[in-house]
Amino acid sequence: MAVALWLTAMGGVFIAFIPSPAWLVLIYGFWGFTTIFLFWAAMIRATRDWGGPVHQGRAFGWVEGGRGLDAAVLGTLSWLVFVQLSMDEQALIVTQSTFQPLQKVIFTTSLLTALTGWLVRTSIPDNEEKLEREPHDVVLRKTGRLVRMPTVWSLAIIIICTYSAPFKRFFRCHLPGEYSNRDAGRTV
Repeated sequence: MAVALWLTAMGGVFIAFIPSPAWLVLIYGFWGFTTIFLFWAAMIRATRDWGGPVHQGRAFGWVEGGRGLDAAVLGTLSWLVFVQLSMDEQALIVTQSTFQPLQKVIFTTSLLTALTGWLVRTSIPDNEEKLEREPHDVVLRKTGRLVRMPTVWSLAIIIICTYSAPFKRFFRCHLPGEYSNRDAGRTV
């Protein structure tokens, strides 16, 4: 989990330099890899281990509640910092300095993500427990059964729409110049 957080923070540092729309696609793909492929499975496993056989529901409830609280607090603080830093800018002139408040917020968020990686690395113990593995043919059969379920596909479409809509709106509405309406659909 720590490595995933550190790599995600590195992507944040790169995006703070306001790359081209083509690079944005690559960065978001990289973040998809670091968060979904590297982070989520490890977080689910750590939460399951933390909850033990009896209190898994409570553990996942705390994790989801913490994620919501974190998003609300960090989102609000980021917005306040962005607005405060933008107050000095002239509202109608779009220059490279227009990106400075956004860059500072992104650098701060990247630093917090890296520090969270350090906190995870130092506070969550490694679990060396060996798991019994199911035979390969059983895993393939179960995976095939899941892939054929319409509910799984419906949930996948809902999740993709939920995560992509806010990014498209952000690029279309909040970034000037080459990042505005014209390129909003291509960057997401």
